[in-house]
Amino acid sequence: MIGKQVRLVLGILFSVAILVACAKSTEIVSLPLPSTDTQVLETKTPLKPTATQVPATKIPDSAEAYNNRGLDYYNNGDWDRAISDYDQAIKLNPNLAEAYVNRGLIFLRQGDLDRAISDLDRAVQIKPDYAEAYNNRGLAYFHKGDLDRAINDYDQAIQFNPDLSNAYLNRGNAYYGIGQLDRAIRDYDKAIQLDPNFADAYYQRGFLSNDKGDWDRAISDYDQAIQLDPNMADAYINRGIAYANKDDLVSAIRDWDQGIQLDPNFAVPYYYRGIAYGIQGDKQAAIADFNKVLELCGINTQLCQAAQEGLQQLGGEQSP
Repeated sequence: MIGKQVRLVLGILFSVAILVACAKSTEIVSLPLPSTDTQVLETKTPLKPTATQVPATKIPDSAEAYNNRGLDYYNNGDWDRAISDYDQAIKLNPNLAEAYVNRGLIFLRQGDLDRAISDLDRAVQIKPDYAEAYNNRGLAYFHKGDLDRAINDYDQAIQFNPDLSNAYLNRGNAYYGIGQLDRAIRDYDKAIQLDPNFADAYYQRGFLSNDKGDWDRAISDYDQAIQLDPNMADAYINRGIAYANKDDLVSAIRDWDQGIQLDPNFAVPYYYRGIAYGIQGDKQAAIADFNKVLELCGINTQLCQAAQEGLQQLGGEQSP
C-alpha cells in the first residue's frame, strides 16, 4: 500500500505535472490541463478552417478561390502563405466571413490573440449566426483569461448550432476554470453524446474525475480516450496517476513507460516513475529518472526542485 505521505506527494506533484503539460505544447490543440494557481484549462478544439463553396484553383481569380487556396497552405503548414491568401480574399471581398475566421484561427494558434479577436469580431458582424466564429473567439478570450466572455461566446455558438460538440467541450473547460465542476461535467457529457468518438472529451472528463479523486471513472474515461487516440501521451500519464492512487504501481509504471515512449522529452512521467521506483525499492532506477527530470525540466523550477529533493532523499547525485 502507498502510505499517506507518499499519497500526499503524488497529489502535490500531480499539480506540478499538470502545470508542465499545460506549457509543453505550442498548439491550441494541446491537451487541456489546469495550472495549480488559476485552475484554467488549456483548450484544445478550435474548429478547422472553413471553405466556401468555390473549389480551389491554382491561379485564384476570386475572393473565394484565394480563401480556399489559403486552406491548402494552412493544411500544409505554410501559415504565412495562408495569411497572404486570406488577406487577398478579404481585399477582394471585405464581407467574406470565412476568410476572417480562417485568418483569425491562424492568429489564434500563433498566440496573437488580439488580432484573432479582431478578425472574429468582423466575422460575426458580417454573419451574426456564425457558430464557429463564436467558438473560436471564445478560445481567444479563454487564452486571455477572460472566462466570462469565453463562456458567453460558447453560449452563442451553442445557440446557433446546438450540435457543435467542440463548443460544449470548450465551455466545459471554461466552467472548470471558474470552479463550476457540475456544469463542466454536463458539458463534457453532452460533447460525448454528440460525438461518441470525441477522444478529447473523454480525456477532459477523465481529468476532472482525477481531480475529484474518482479514480475508477477517470481510468474508464482515459481508457476510452486512448482507444480512440492511442498516441495521446497525456492520457497515459494521467491514467498512471489514477492507478498510482489506487495503489497499482505496476499499471502506473506501465502507463508512464508508454507516455515516455510517445513523448520522450516530457519530464513529468520520468518524475512519477521515479517516485514509483523509489516506493518499489529500485533506488538506481529512481535516481536515473530524477536525473532525467533535471535534464528536461527547463524553466519549471517547481519540478526541478522536486527532482532534486528526490535525489537527496535517495542519496543520489545529480548527473554532470
